[in-house]
Amino acid sequence: MTRALAKFIFVAISLVWAVLPAVGFSQEITRDPLRVPIVFPNDGLPTDPAEFQAWLMRRAENLGEEELTLVREHLYALISADAKRRFESLGDPYPRSADPDLAEQFAWANDLGIIGAALVARALDPETRAVDPQGTLGPGLALFFKRPSFRLIAEEDGWGIEFPHYFMIGLADRQKLDNGLENSLLILSTLFAANSPEVGSASQATIMVASAQTDDVPGYAAFWLVRFDIEPTEAAPNTVPNAVRTYRSYDEDSHLWKEMVVFNIPSGALVAFYSGLKGTYEANRQDFVDFLETLRVRQGD
Repeated sequence: MTRALAKFIFVAISLVWAVLPAVGFSQEITRDPLRVPIVFPNDGLPTDPAEFQAWLMRRAENLGEEELTLVREHLYALISADAKRRFESLGDPYPRSADPDLAEQFAWANDLGIIGAALVARALDPETRAVDPQGTLGPGLALFFKRPSFRLIAEEDGWGIEFPHYFMIGLADRQKLDNGLENSLLILSTLFAANSPEVGSASQATIMVASAQTDDVPGYAAFWLVRFDIEPTEAAPNTVPNAVRTYRSYDEDSHLWKEMVVFNIPSGALVAFYSGLKGTYEANRQDFVDFLETLRVRQGD
């Protein structure tokens, strides 16, 4: 997740799900973001997994909040690199058999408080030390992992969505916000990619989903346009055909791209937000489109 976004971003169940549009879960998605060259942020931390884990063992208990964010992101740069190497050599970013070494990376992610990391660690190695999940999942949300994908279900608002193992979950919660509504919120970070030369270094793009039970879909969209600093006049062609409206904005000063897609779902309103620095935004955008195509909604109780 880029720090420029910080000011904008504050179970098993039996349901009948409908598709928007008719595409199945675990669909065959495009792999363009995995073909982007491996890069690491210019943070001075080791890029060899074993060296980084040794560094973590020395420092993990004394990390401040800002350094903790940096370390989490660096760990997912290593996970990004692993997924890209596997895809290049085997055509599959997820291990085909048990992998204790990669499981250890996800065990560290769990130690650092990343939601869902323990689920991946267990799938990769049943003997993993990541026994107790450390990340906090909010009320009314359920998270599952079946290799190679997560599935998150927002039970209260009646939707579910799927995403790959290498996405970092930054937030999965239900919160009452300034719009006066209880909002289901999911924030994810994508693969790492190089920023454009004028920006430098490398970063993840950010995906966010927010929903609430309301009849006022335009009003809900307007609330998030203000929150994300996007003008209502910045409408763009729809990212997916079932969307109500899409907005896209670029800030020349920060080199930040922002995109928001609005949906009218049976329970109310849902918005999906995608943002990234120039270079990273373009490299990972197809993952956002594929992510939206896994959206399912509950048609009725």
